[in-house]
Amino acid sequence: MAFIGSLTGGTAAIGIGGRNSAELAVKLRNADPKSKYGYDLVVLDDECKPNVAVQVATKAGADRSIVASVSHYCSVAAIAAVDTYHRLGLPMVVWGAVLPDITYRDKYPEVHRVNGTMINQNEVAAKFMTGLGFKKWVVIHDTTDYGKGHNEYFSKYVKSNGGEIAGTFGVTADQQDFTADLTQAKALSPEVIYFGGLTPIGIRLRSQMDKLGVNAVLQGTSGIKSDAYIQGLGPLAEGSLSFIDGAPIEKFPGGKFFQTEYDKAGI
Repeated sequence: MAFIGSLTGGTAAIGIGGRNSAELAVKLRNADPKSKYGYDLVVLDDECKPNVAVQVATKAGADRSIVASVSHYCSVAAIAAVDTYHRLGLPMVVWGAVLPDITYRDKYPEVHRVNGTMINQNEVAAKFMTGLGFKKWVVIHDTTDYGKGHNEYFSKYVKSNGGEIAGTFGVTADQQDFTADLTQAKALSPEVIYFGGLTPIGIRLRSQMDKLGVNAVLQGTSGIKSDAYIQGLGPLAEGSLSFIDGAPIEKFPGGKFFQTEYDKAGI
């Protein structure tokens, strides 16, 4: 089996957690006397980059000893590689990427997912936030397929729930300075800044909101749900919101057992 995730870069904390979970799952499976086969795990780093994702997916697919792959946290990596899995006939299951097009666009028989999509995530987020009484948003999203998708679905659902999108700003995935975007956003007096992007930009954005005196709640997606976000911001992380699909682990069959084994492993 292959595991592919972002093991370096700004989303490495999530990728390493995914790798550790995959390694534990293989270990537990191999220890089960009912298991028909023994498994080895080949770990590959996609760096959360589309070109690297294609390279490592090609490497996994070309290795005929690898029968399937658990692949990708980053949507930009997953969507770039889906054609490769199909072309090489390597079955894969997405373990974190939420862009709907990964599984819905071409509907390749090799490409599957275990997590939900940003459609589910943003529908719940919009209902929750409008239910709290928030009415006015500014959207800031990265201009990858991931960020544009979040903007599309959140804007749709917040409007259908009675909210207002006062402004929308696209930023690059490696942008450092958000002064111009946040100055314009501040002038629109939003109650909430909705951010569609990943942890590294989320940290910079929230920090610069504070410096510029943008008095609004930062609402993020599953892309900022990371220990790295909290560690990077310290007290400034307090009050940020993020939404991720899925039930608590203890609600899943075998979830409590897996969590106990994970804790015991000290990883």
